[in-house]
Amino acid sequence: WVATVEFSPDGSALLTGTVDGWGRLWDTETGDLIHDAIFHKSHGGEVRRAIFSPDGDIIATASHDGTVRLWSAADGSPIGEPLQHRARPNEFKMVWSAAFHPDGRLLATGTGTGGSPPSGEVRIRLWDVDTGAELARSDSMFGGVRCLDFSPDGELLASAGLDGNARLWNASTLEPIGLPMPH
Repeated sequence: WVATVEFSPDGSALLTGTVDGWGRLWDTETGDLIHDAIFHKSHGGEVRRAIFSPDGDIIATASHDGTVRLWSAADGSPIGEPLQHRARPNEFKMVWSAAFHPDGRLLATGTGTGGSPPSGEVRIRLWDVDTGAELARSDSMFGGVRCLDFSPDGELLASAGLDGNARLWNASTLEPIGLPMPH
């Protein structure tokens, strides 16, 4: 089944990601496939989030295999090495969420873990899109980070998670701002 959909910034394409690791780019006017299987199942796991950079040139995919990968929207080719979220080789770490900063130079990602109740390290990470370097990491939280979104001015990052809270973070340092907003 399809786990994620996202329009390109100009609305001309629709990006889809599936639980069996496939991603596809579709022409919104004709419904034709632009790139058949952009991700070629190379994630080895479910694609939970697939998004465009603000300029539409880069696609980021977040997967249950513990990686985020960057792709060329023009031809589907990989950009750089996967952004790894596992501390140990056999650690079960899912990446559930991703968001591009409004300027497109930063990418925020959020992880979750398996099990009931969820256990292990759950964090938000901030990455340099050009170099793939991890720039900042939040304190560990309970459960998983399901949603991320930058404010339009790029100063704040909002998160929502399995702990039942929404939170605000400094978008440069990932320091928390204020108290969690319980739901």
